[in-house]
Amino acid sequence: MPLRFTIEGDWPATRAVFAGLDAAGGVRSEAPGSMPEPDTLEVVRGWLEECGPAAASRVCAGTKLPYQVVRTALQVLHDARMVSLAAGGGWQATRARDEVA
Repeated sequence: MPLRFTIEGDWPATRAVFAGLDAAGGVRSEAPGSMPEPDTLEVVRGWLEECGPAAASRVCAGTKLPYQVVRTALQVLHDARMVSLAAGGGWQATRARDEVA
């Protein structure tokens, strides 16, 4: 799955911004480019809900998705606060925003 990104900022404060994310890191509604498909994001987050916490390589094995796709999906989900780093290592699904009291 191809991914599109731009490099923003001036050295040394440069960063990669993936297509489909706004400046604050939230997912844009129009989602241009080839960021991970919503189905891919759901598969990765769903797998973590059922089997996590886990390292990205274990998510790859469980979902049968390529490593780079999983890593990008995890970054997009992390930026949207839908996954987080687990205390003991690896990634875990976080509660959905509407479930947080």
